[in-house]
Amino acid sequence: CLDALGVAGKGLRNLSQAFDNIERINAVSTGKGIGAGWLMAIGIRESGAGDPQFMREKGGQGVGWYQIDLGQHSKVTDSQAMNFEFATGFVSDLLNDAMAMVANYQTSDRKRLKNSGITNTFDQRVAMMFRIYNAGGVSQSMRDKLMKTNDPAVLDPGTARDNYVSNLVNLHVNCVAGAQVKGRGF
Repeated sequence: CLDALGVAGKGLRNLSQAFDNIERINAVSTGKGIGAGWLMAIGIRESGAGDPQFMREKGGQGVGWYQIDLGQHSKVTDSQAMNFEFATGFVSDLLNDAMAMVANYQTSDRKRLKNSGITNTFDQRVAMMFRIYNAGGVSQSMRDKLMKTNDPAVLDPGTARDNYVSNLVNLHVNCVAGAQVKGRGF
């Protein structure tokens, strides 16, 4: 976990802040079908889970807990991006859209490879979701490499600091997976 936090440029205080907000995250994300752990990992990476020094991207347009890029999402206002509940719902919707894209990729790959049984593992689908969330689509070449290697780092090129996907996977798996809210694991 410490290695993943270090890659993100964050520390244990930021991890603690994420856990301090797990019930708030869960209150919004549960109805949207998105795991609180995924949102916690994004929040840690993007803003140190609400650390004031990271709430506005230096030199960019990212704002709030999840650093919603107001240039990419022009219909979101600064105040909405800074509103935790709105931002959590907005990012949950983006992750749902990304997972729909992943399902479309799987259908396309089955046809392309003429193999109706081919499927990505859950972890591979999550890695692709993180890639889509940060940098857009996943090329056919990247999907093929991911299926062969099962290494999320093959999805990193072109993402923030060229390590976004592998860092989020490691933050999720090593820092927040298994987080509990009132007896429910994530």
